[in-house]
Amino acid sequence: SLALALTKLCTKRIPLLKQKMNHSITLSQEQIASLLANAFFCTFPRRNAKGRMSEFSNYPDINFNRLFEGRNSRKAEKLKTLFCYFRRVTEKKPTGLVTFTRQSLPEFPSWEHSKKPLTKIHVTFKGTIEDNGHGMLQVDFANRFVGGGV
Repeated sequence: SLALALTKLCTKRIPLLKQKMNHSITLSQEQIASLLANAFFCTFPRRNAKGRMSEFSNYPDINFNRLFEGRNSRKAEKLKTLFCYFRRVTEKKPTGLVTFTRQSLPEFPSWEHSKKPLTKIHVTFKGTIEDNGHGMLQVDFANRFVGGGV
């Protein structure tokens, strides 16, 4: 039912965050769960089009069909993670929001020639973003593919 709910949850086309574009997209966690369920079942047929003039040619595949090809331990771990995620979001409907932001600079800074000092920064491995990150800048260094760093 999570995958089938997509047309009710996402009533408009989700815009692509293209290069040199400053834009944010906010989705509910329920919308994201439904999108992931559809990606799991490979229901986005045009998204794998890689022709030079294809709208999606410069984007990674959204469908998870490559996850089902062949056998290796990393793919098995990625599937376990997805199954755990789907179990959690179907047992208790998620209620939060997630915002994806793409920011572009007009020109790339010349860091090596800059004389400006960096501001103070505090980096820690203790705690969680949810419990200890209120009011702080939160950065996620994610791989471009789901589970890519596993």
